[in-house]
Amino acid sequence: MSLQYYKDIKSAESKALRVLILSLSIVILSFLVIFGNDYIDTVQEYRIIYSAFIGGWISLSVSIFNANRVFKNAVEAELHSDQKDMLLIIILSCRRYLKKQVIWFNVGVSFFGIWLLLFLTLGMYK
Repeated sequence: MSLQYYKDIKSAESKALRVLILSLSIVILSFLVIFGNDYIDTVQEYRIIYSAFIGGWISLSVSIFNANRVFKNAVEAELHSDQKDMLLIIILSCRRYLKKQVIWFNVGVSFFGIWLLLFLTLGMYK
């Protein structure tokens, strides 16, 4: 495998891993927020703002799916290490899935940011 191709694939794989860890951390923390005391103490009319979590969870699941595709492409690159044309296709695929992963991660974080903004704003009027 060409050294530059190898570096590109490993770079995409490490970036995907970092975003994956952040995604999983946000999902776990959001479940802790739902099952925590603040949700139970929230006034009934304000509980609707927690529906933003659904959009965040869906977006982060798509981000996690794209990370999985990046990892599968990295494994596939190891199998085709002697075929430069195939490696180029795999690298382009890795970059495409990494880009999708980051976009969906940002969308998911935006949903949780909207929730936080609403939670803090409506919390002042309790």
